[in-house]
Amino acid sequence: MGALFPLAAQLSYQQLSIPMRDGQQLAADFYPGRPFSRKPTILIQTPYNKNLYRGQNPLFSPDKYHVVIVDLRGFYGSLAAAVPGYDLGLDGYDCVEWIAKQAWSDGKIGTYGGSALGVIQFQTAKHAPPHLVCAMPAIGNFKRGYSNFYCGGDYRKENTESHSQFCDIPTVLSHPSQDDYWMSYEAENDYADRITVPMLLVSGWFDHFPAEVIRDFHDLKSNSDPGVRNRHKLVFGPWTHTGVNQIRQGQLLFPQAVGLVDQMTDEFFDLYLLGLPTGYESHPPIQFFQMGDNAWIATDDWYAYGGREGGLYLKPRGRLRRTSWPSTSAVSSFQYDPGNPASSSEDGPWDISESTEKRGDVLVFSSDVLNAPLKMQGGVRAVLFVSSSCPDTDFSVRLCDVYPGGRSMQMAQGIHRLRYRDSLSQPQLATPGQVYEVTVDLGELAMTFLPGHRLRLDITSSSYPKFEKNLNDGGPMYPPAGPGVVARNSLYQSILYPSGLVWEYH
Repeated sequence: MGALFPLAAQLSYQQLSIPMRDGQQLAADFYPGRPFSRKPTILIQTPYNKNLYRGQNPLFSPDKYHVVIVDLRGFYGSLAAAVPGYDLGLDGYDCVEWIAKQAWSDGKIGTYGGSALGVIQFQTAKHAPPHLVCAMPAIGNFKRGYSNFYCGGDYRKENTESHSQFCDIPTVLSHPSQDDYWMSYEAENDYADRITVPMLLVSGWFDHFPAEVIRDFHDLKSNSDPGVRNRHKLVFGPWTHTGVNQIRQGQLLFPQAVGLVDQMTDEFFDLYLLGLPTGYESHPPIQFFQMGDNAWIATDDWYAYGGREGGLYLKPRGRLRRTSWPSTSAVSSFQYDPGNPASSSEDGPWDISESTEKRGDVLVFSSDVLNAPLKMQGGVRAVLFVSSSCPDTDFSVRLCDVYPGGRSMQMAQGIHRLRYRDSLSQPQLATPGQVYEVTVDLGELAMTFLPGHRLRLDITSSSYPKFEKNLNDGGPMYPPAGPGVVARNSLYQSILYPSGLVWEYH
């Protein structure tokens, strides 16, 4: 490979073909460092076309690293290598070890990338290639399972179908309950004990699966190789799936969140690939961004951090209160028509005061104007006592931060299908008119509602197309067939039926 040296030094990139163990070849672009010499290499594996990186500014300092960008098996330049059901982690192993043998490699390889580019890093690290030194998987989780495709028993339609190239949608839809298929699927992806390299994980409160990324991080800290358990770190910002490290998220700006990921990335790779004393190891295991306060907070354990519990009760006339129940009670009802579902907002914080809250099928509950900060730092859930005129329906909840000017910014949301009220594995249709308790999980959140603001819950029965609409007829759910029926859904607020919002805080 010595002949490559003068040639590569004159090119911004060089096209490579990397051999795999089964005889297939993967297409790759090699971006040599300057000056051209033996250096560590950062490997990026992508299903989104390596050619898109051409002509862009270098992702990493060329005086420190070589970069190799590979089209995943079955995608773009590697389309011809497709083999149904092939373990792409084996390709990752083969790429790492092939790079390590090249004359321009010093034998140290790190991996980088987000979303699908993050998932493939986990799959690669699972096979423990000897020359893999570290990995930085962002906005993706490895212990994939039922919750990646269903939320409260409701199909994550928009996200799943936008990533249809990575899953078999007919199979997903044929298993709407958390059955043996999902148990097996999750077991195959439960491999924290096979991870032997330090990892830097990055995600955001408005990403697709924040709770799953937090769970996976703690799984790595507890179960990966003992030599690296205390080296994993997690950075959690106010970011959407496509907005990591950007100042604008939805309709809000978070300038205080910009910069930490770049700093951590540089320190991470400089430490593990170059052996430089960057100070990376002095960072706490977890740094998360507290929205509202707009400040970074450090902790060793996310689950232990928010040890206290707060709550507000839904009260008559659309109020949210801390106080004990008066003697009066209320029932609030609305009609949900599957032919006219409430639309999902875009990812991130968006004002839904016009698009959602003025609909006739949305119940709105607001707190008084806050005179002190109200913090959430952990799991958030709505506990609802409900009934329906139909054997099945959905209950969708949006948590909003209401600004003094009236903007109602959606900060979290969740949904739950009534037939899964007691169990995600054992659905049971409802008896029309009977009152049931339904818990709607709003996920993990770090949010401070500021003085002068109000906290708000919007409750309805749809958020389409983020989640599939419920036809209310109690029949087969996926794909929904027919017009469905209109449901009259009711929410109860009383000392007997204490519907409310519950959260954790520090």
